[in-house]
Amino acid sequence: MRLLFTLLLITSCEAFATPSPTKPSFTSSLKSSTTNSPPPLPTQTPPLYTTLSHDESFKRPLLDPRSYRLIKIDSNDLEVLLVSHPDSDIESASTHVKCGHFMDPVSRPGLAHFHEHMLFLGTEKYPGEDDYEAYLAENGGMSNAYTDMEDTNYYFSLNTQNPDGLRNALDRLSRFFIDPLFTPDAVERELLAVDSEFYNSVNDDNWRSFQLMKHTCNQQHPFSKFGCGNYKTLTNGGDKNLGEASKNGIGSNPRDELKKFWEEQYHAGNVRLVVVGKNSLDELSEMVSETFSEVRPAPPNFEPYSGTPNQKVFPENTCLGLIREVKPVKDRRSIKISFDIPSCKTDGARESKPHRILSHLIGYEGPGSFHDVMVGEGLVRGVSAGIGIDGSDFSLFTISIGLTEKGSLSTDKIIESFFEWLALIKSTPLELFEEYHEEQRSSANMFFKFSENGDPTSFASGSAETLFKYPASEVLTGPSLLKEFNKPLFKSYLSRFDPSNCIITITDPSLEPEAPPSKAEKLVTASTENWDVEPWYRAPYRQAFLSAEAKEKLANPASTGGFKLPSKNPFIPDDFSIIKADGSRAQPEELVTKTVQAQESPEPPSHRKLYPNVRLFFKNMATQYPTPKAVSYVHLTSPTTYSSARAMTLMRIFERVLREDLNTYSYDASLAGLNYNVACHPTGFRIVVSGWSEKLEELMETVVGRIKTLIDDMINHGGEATPLSRSFDTQAEGLRIETQNFGLDPPYEIANYNSRYLLEDKVWHVDEYEEEMKAGIKINECGDIAKECFMGKLNVNSLYMGNVDEAGAERMVEIVEKNFKLSEDQLEFDDFPQFHSLQMPTKSEAAKMFDCDENDVVFPIVVQEVAKSTDESNSAIEYNLQAGSEADLGFEGVAILELIGHIAYTSAYNQLRTKEQLGYIVSAYLRKTQGGGMGLGITIQSQEKSPPELQERIEDWLRLFRKELEEISEDRVKAEGAAVVAQLTEKDMKLSHSVGKAWGEISAHEMNPGGKLCWNRLEKIADAIKNEPDLKKKVLEKWDEWFEGDGVRGMVAWIWEGGEEGEKEFEEREGKAGIWSSRKEVLEKKGALSKFSNSGLTEG
Repeated sequence: MRLLFTLLLITSCEAFATPSPTKPSFTSSLKSSTTNSPPPLPTQTPPLYTTLSHDESFKRPLLDPRSYRLIKIDSNDLEVLLVSHPDSDIESASTHVKCGHFMDPVSRPGLAHFHEHMLFLGTEKYPGEDDYEAYLAENGGMSNAYTDMEDTNYYFSLNTQNPDGLRNALDRLSRFFIDPLFTPDAVERELLAVDSEFYNSVNDDNWRSFQLMKHTCNQQHPFSKFGCGNYKTLTNGGDKNLGEASKNGIGSNPRDELKKFWEEQYHAGNVRLVVVGKNSLDELSEMVSETFSEVRPAPPNFEPYSGTPNQKVFPENTCLGLIREVKPVKDRRSIKISFDIPSCKTDGARESKPHRILSHLIGYEGPGSFHDVMVGEGLVRGVSAGIGIDGSDFSLFTISIGLTEKGSLSTDKIIESFFEWLALIKSTPLELFEEYHEEQRSSANMFFKFSENGDPTSFASGSAETLFKYPASEVLTGPSLLKEFNKPLFKSYLSRFDPSNCIITITDPSLEPEAPPSKAEKLVTASTENWDVEPWYRAPYRQAFLSAEAKEKLANPASTGGFKLPSKNPFIPDDFSIIKADGSRAQPEELVTKTVQAQESPEPPSHRKLYPNVRLFFKNMATQYPTPKAVSYVHLTSPTTYSSARAMTLMRIFERVLREDLNTYSYDASLAGLNYNVACHPTGFRIVVSGWSEKLEELMETVVGRIKTLIDDMINHGGEATPLSRSFDTQAEGLRIETQNFGLDPPYEIANYNSRYLLEDKVWHVDEYEEEMKAGIKINECGDIAKECFMGKLNVNSLYMGNVDEAGAERMVEIVEKNFKLSEDQLEFDDFPQFHSLQMPTKSEAAKMFDCDENDVVFPIVVQEVAKSTDESNSAIEYNLQAGSEADLGFEGVAILELIGHIAYTSAYNQLRTKEQLGYIVSAYLRKTQGGGMGLGITIQSQEKSPPELQERIEDWLRLFRKELEEISEDRVKAEGAAVVAQLTEKDMKLSHSVGKAWGEISAHEMNPGGKLCWNRLEKIADAIKNEPDLKKKVLEKWDEWFEGDGVRGMVAWIWEGGEEGEKEFEEREGKAGIWSSRKEVLEKKGALSKFSNSGLTEG
């Protein structure tokens, strides 16, 4: 399950569940069916639907081969957008309900979110709690959902191997809206899941910030509600430690409220459906008309939620013109300035999108901008601006300013400078705003025209919501394109950017909530007020109204003349022609027809050596993707980058300094659709440029030229204070804070990291990075190491794909060669950076390692740690079983392990999450470590159980899963295998997919340059499954070989809850044979472990 956060409350449920006996549905007036598969497609005429919009009415991108239709189901008026995509390997659907936690009853905060969870756990037609998710898993699919303020969205995907797969999945989804069960047993268990979800996020600063905004608004508006919910709120005062609320007399079971909520909100008038499938539009129309025909129609005169009349979310006299100070959990320093503006969901705002111009100007990062000046002074790390929260009757436009430690001491200066920048923007003539609007409008049209088909699932989910916002003809264009500039509307938005209409929030870890009120020593401060605590997430805060002096000074700031508005973007391309395979050029429109669709191309990229140590791979993609875009990768393999913790630390700082240095140039380029990335990896540096092919050589020239200049500037720096030295200090500080904050990440993430530290031979620990930064780092040393990484002994792989030809690909490499002299110093084979996965000991080997009897050693061996935060109430475990290395397993072994991981995921979730309710975060998955080690990983984070208890439950599940594998039918195993095959062989649908797959194969050989590339690696793994005559037998054989008996190899990472109790449990186990309790212990012992081969899967 994943938790989404965008300042909107979006909680999600990736629901898996366990079988439950059939129980009568409360929707007794509806039809009941005892069959587990839908009836055949109807053949009667006339159809069961009315077409509202035909395919020709939909404006679409140039490369979009799909067909569209909007229909209304006759029985209930449910609106459905249908998308026919015959060449897609993925089918999907989404239902969007115009109902979120704003509709929670006052007595049951979180009910909408809890209701979302419950719909996955059985319907009258499909009563098994895992029927929905298990069916999707067998068909290579998934599902998820989220609950927002005013909306709830459900979506699924599956592959196309089963011709009836989509229809059967739609039938299961439709029952959410026809006959959900809400069984008492499932209700009680899922209450614990939501409770666990809440407690997983109580130490998250983002959730704290969002709930604090809700807590301090007008409490009569539904925005003020606590949307996630927990056991206590959902049971109206119940206590999970006392058993079921309905039985212990404290609180009450929410089942009746769930049913009432469903009856009031889950009908056709409040729902929109989107379906993407291979079938024709006629077939899809009949499919959804049949499966969703029983959904209830809307009650008379029903209108979806559109706001709360007569209740302002942020009244001027009580909730605006405020300064708020907050102490965070992590070391984070920021200023957020949130302006109350009209909703961006009104018709006029949706069309002209006035907030986009304001986002562009306020958040601009080019020369002379607020961002540029403040970063240059070492006060600010970054600036972003845009709509943070958007409701039907209000919006918050938020400017987020990340602070340096120096900046946190100069908040008045930063805030005053921001309002000076804002004053410059507000003084701009409307005619210039219109020019900015037209430039954005032109760019949006360009991006839309050449946009490629994305993930069908994301498309379905987003479009289902869009159906509530735009007419059918604008479902594709509405969210992207801008209409004419609306002067009166823009002026009304701009007028709201005033200090009396905002909330300024300063977040600083140095604030002391115990401090009493004191005299104001700053212009913008809440120091005169007492501290308070938000009741749900416990964020300490204090707030005060801005003084009259502050309002006056910010509303009429003095001008320093240091700011400059952006000019016309010079990076918008002019040439959109396509280079064909024969070298000639054509316009995209000449190469695109409705029937052409991206297909898996059998030919890999061409390649040749430009120099002994430089390989160039290139491929023209005009036939597959006739778009004027390209992507170029260059990887400089160097043994220096990861040669020490210090070297890696310095190169991570160099990467950050370079990014900031290039920002004033690259910002306009990124707005125009040109992107770059220079990233430090353990094997070296990787340079990527992507976007419009016309401008890519210029972009590459700028990036690599600046790398070279920056290296020279660092090496020759004399130690004086300069913009470069300030940038270096700022980026070093940022990395140090980020490293220190790592220990406050969720326990399950720390457990995963600690297991990696043991499973891989060469891993610099985060503590070592922190030690290097504490020891002091110098800018000259950073330049010296960077020079070795970019201009020392190297091996280079380059890939150029898209709208390219061979000559252009060579020019790209020559740009890099000209600056870095790649050909002058070749990296010898023995100098290539090598990384290996370590082979964990068997039980007998562990006993020898710890010099004890087998009965006295803890097995699998354990690495334990206590959560850094004393407020962390969760424990976690990462349980790893090893199967071997990729090279040793071969294609067959990897294939069977993929299949086992696929089946295990659902089984573990059902047993450990849904049935046993060990925690909100539960997963079983195929674990791959650096150097090619592979195996099975199981992760749990729990507030209820300790790590040893979680380990016991995992080991019980492993025994249960072995039994499940023996009992499932051969047909079921084949279906699961076919699902894995479909996922492995899924066709690429956009240029970035094809480039990513090609680069994945190239980069897999960074440590094995002599190995032959296996361009059809995934197909070979899939073939191993397809060609296995007795798949179930093979699965059992491999399970027993890897995970049963005396030869089992594995390790476990424990993270104890923070505070005294966790420390006590940790100390009781410290020093036991088979348990390592410090980095030093792990480092001393792991050197004795054997290494797996790291040669990977190759052709030879």
